[in-house]
Amino acid sequence: MFFAGEGVPQSNSEGIKWLRAAGEQNLVSVQIELGNRYHQGIGVAKDFNEGTRWFQRAAELGSPEAQLMLSYLGLEGKEMPRNVIEGYKWVVLAARGNPIMRSAVLR
Repeated sequence: MFFAGEGVPQSNSEGIKWLRAAGEQNLVSVQIELGNRYHQGIGVAKDFNEGTRWFQRAAELGSPEAQLMLSYLGLEGKEMPRNVIEGYKWVVLAARGNPIMRSAVLR
C-alpha cells in the first residue's frame, strides 16, 4: 500500500515501518518479504545482514522458503563466508518441511 502509494501517499519508510511491525509479530511471509527487500535494496538501503536476519527469523519458525534461502547463502558464500555445514543443515530442514523438495533432496 505505502510502497505503491495506493490510497495513501507513497512512502518507502512508512511501508518498511509497517512491514517491520508485522515481521516482529512473527508473520513469516512478511519476514521473507523483509529479507528480500533488504537483500535487494527494494524500498530500503541494501543491507545484506539485516536481510539475512529476517530470513533467519522466518527459517527458525519453520519456513522452508527461508530455510532454502539460508541454505543457498551458506553453500554459495555470497556476501557472507561460505559455510557448507550451515548450508546443508538448512537444506535438510527445508526438505523436511516441503514434500516436493523432500523427494528431490532426501533420497
